[in-house]
Amino acid sequence: MCRFEPSCSHYASEAIATHGLLKGGLMGVKRILRCRPRGGSGYDPVV
Repeated sequence: MCRFEPSCSHYASEAIATHGLLKGGLMGVKRILRCRPRGGSGYDPVV
C-alpha cells in the first residue's frame, strides 16, 4: 500500500501528463524515493 494519496504510480502518470516526460518523470522518481519510513505520507497532489 502506498503511503501517499494519490498512489505513486498515479502521481507519476499525472505528473508526466501535466509537465511532460522529462520534468514529470523526474517528479515521479523523486516521489518514489520519498516513499520510505520517515519520508512523509498523506495527500500530495501534482502541482
